[in-house]
Amino acid sequence: MRASNHRGHLGIALALVVGIAPLAASADDLPLYPGATKLPHQVAPPVTNCGHKISAIDYDTNDGPDKVAAWYKGRIPGATTIRLHYDPAQVSIEVFDADGAHAAIAQRMQFANAKHQAAGASIGMDKTTIGLERFDPPLGHAYLELVQHGESNPAAANAIRSKLAAMCPKE
Repeated sequence: MRASNHRGHLGIALALVVGIAPLAASADDLPLYPGATKLPHQVAPPVTNCGHKISAIDYDTNDGPDKVAAWYKGRIPGATTIRLHYDPAQVSIEVFDADGAHAAIAQRMQFANAKHQAAGASIGMDKTTIGLERFDPPLGHAYLELVQHGESNPAAANAIRSKLAAMCPKE
């Protein structure tokens, strides 16, 4: 994870709905985006949360998150794409494989004024972060559908968060 600006990309779908911090995959699980650079600071060993072992490897690129997500969507069979709307200053797009075992997450801050843009660039926040994630066991198609529905229907988001939390085994 980018130490300077990691704003919760760690399995955003899970963190968003049940308040946990998932991590993620290896370059062997998902293809590496062309020209992506592995970040020097990575998350420690996998964590277990909500019954899932979650691990991650983070990269960055100068390309925008929409381009990165489109590239992954074209390479992940049965992909489910979820565009998160929880922070207007950030573009965050998750692309999951069909069963929710792997995800590529593309995230980038969007600065409204030139001063903020310059400050962000000075500390490396002017790039798209790509997180390659692995969930063991997989999240499952039903879980991904609920998250996707919650993101596309803000009025139903709280009820969906409750459903997702109920799916989490007691730890």
